[in-house]
Amino acid sequence: MMSSRFDRATRPATVAVVGCGFSGTMVALNLVRQGPNSLRILLFERSDRLARGTAYGASSPSHLLNVPARLMSAWPEEPDHFLNWLRGRDLAFEPGSFAPRKLYGDYLEELLHDAATRHGQRLVPIRTEIIDLIEKPREKSPCSPEMRLGSKPTLLCLRWVTPGHRTRSPCRHRRSRLGPISTIPGMMIPW
Repeated sequence: MMSSRFDRATRPATVAVVGCGFSGTMVALNLVRQGPNSLRILLFERSDRLARGTAYGASSPSHLLNVPARLMSAWPEEPDHFLNWLRGRDLAFEPGSFAPRKLYGDYLEELLHDAATRHGQRLVPIRTEIIDLIEKPREKSPCSPEMRLGSKPTLLCLRWVTPGHRTRSPCRHRRSRLGPISTIPGMMIPW
């Protein structure tokens, strides 16, 4: 049986997830659910609200999901999870309902809050802006104005950037035309 880098560590492994929109939230939740019990996840978000991002940060009830509720569960093994969550708030929701985006953001935020409460220091949301990514051979380490972390596997979950769109990079040493990137080879995170 092959052991992972996490299993071989003598101290608990830490993963830093930068960006807490849909992708960052789901990466963190899945790491908590499926990763080793010794894994610690630091989840960095610069905005006041977690689990929102651009897609689910809308506050108007007229901004609806473009997918019916029955297909929006966070958990593939529980396909009615989101629909049941919605019905717990309003029984009028049906499988084909297009719920407000704000409610989906509330759903994701509640999942994240519940996981952080249940798993204590394994999942730690940190509200700060990551301004740089220090890169050494085989290592990446996020830093903000308030802190600099030691070497951590880091996953960047940035907002979607259309081709040709220029955005400010959280990584000063990289060019400012960042597309969706991550530090895990072969994994692209589009949010």
